[in-house]
Amino acid sequence: MRRAEIGKVKDASFAWVGAVALAALVALGGAVPAAAGDIGIRLGYYGGADADDPVPVVGVYDRLDIPGPLNLEISADYRNESLRGGDLEAVVVPVRVSAVLNFFPGVSPYLLAGVGADYTSISFHNELSGEGDETDLVYEAHAGVGLELGLGPLSVVGDLRYCLVEEVSNAAVESALGHAYDPSGWYVSVSAGFSF
Repeated sequence: MRRAEIGKVKDASFAWVGAVALAALVALGGAVPAAAGDIGIRLGYYGGADADDPVPVVGVYDRLDIPGPLNLEISADYRNESLRGGDLEAVVVPVRVSAVLNFFPGVSPYLLAGVGADYTSISFHNELSGEGDETDLVYEAHAGVGLELGLGPLSVVGDLRYCLVEEVSNAAVESALGHAYDPSGWYVSVSAGFSF
């Protein structure tokens, strides 16, 4: 299979992952009573293994309360990393599904763990601008801790998680970096959401 065909297959896979996540969200949302979750925005910083510096992240999430201490979170984020002093740029859009274990109602510390798929697009700049851009879909696992504060219909959430992400590897990326691009890293975020 040629590289362009592989890129199209991976783009289609990403679309399918998003569609399945959305379908699960709709199905679970219809199966859970009203006021059974939060939907909101997330802001944070991501320190990627190969990034020049930590970068800002913006995203959305939907946290569904399941009876008991376990919740389900579906989220999507966006970040733009500079690699090798700006010679490469990586745009990463992770879509994640996480199980969240809350310990108390109201103000609650929690643990989370989950999986996801990261749509990754690498562009070449400066003296590398003749190289073709690389688009890939890679998979991840993540785990972390956080604190959720419920303020009536508003919730404020802060968490720290580590994302272990599959490397993006091709000849052009390995030639530019000296190794495969590793999007794994630490992610700290603050979120605000409203109950539904």
